[in-house]
Amino acid sequence: MPRFDRPPRRIRPPLFPGRRRPFGAVRPLAPGPIRALADANRLFAGGQFGPAAEKFEMLAKAAGASRLPFAPRLFFQAARANWRLGQIPQGMQLLRTGLGILLTAGAIDRVRQIASSAADELDQLGLAPEAAEVRKFLADIPASAGAAAEASGMPPAEPAHPILPTNCGQCGALIRTEEIEWIDRLTAECAYCGSPIRPDDG
Repeated sequence: MPRFDRPPRRIRPPLFPGRRRPFGAVRPLAPGPIRALADANRLFAGGQFGPAAEKFEMLAKAAGASRLPFAPRLFFQAARANWRLGQIPQGMQLLRTGLGILLTAGAIDRVRQIASSAADELDQLGLAPEAAEVRKFLADIPASAGAAAEASGMPPAEPAHPILPTNCGQCGALIRTEEIEWIDRLTAECAYCGSPIRPDDG
């Protein structure tokens, strides 16, 4: 589990460095968990952060126990809800748990992505010391191949993709372009439930 007050332990490289998905093939969540996730997203959007935090944490722990790739982002969602409740230490611990899962899997790009988003959000919430801790942790993470290519000024070419709806039609999660993965030119994958998302779903 990562500690924000010290450099992370040496990260073991993944067994298959060129593999696109560190967690293997994605299985969309079952209908029951998708409904629970949709409820959590509705509660969060409506400012009911206490019930949302409980649901996100329950879903995150269940996804983690089943080794589903959605677990780290669900822990991040639970952290976000806790921060808005003023439960800062609890939120930080949930963030650490999610990042720890990704570090163990060798998913460095996702670690950097979530940690960067978390630091920005902590700044927006006026939690500057916590944001600084996360950025220090982020600075100690070795660059991935993708980050190195971007730093060299040669980011990988991306095919043109259509504009997607703002929310997943199944779980209601906000769709962020930096989080989704494209299945094909017209279809993306929800980062929170694995459901396919297409332009005509909005």
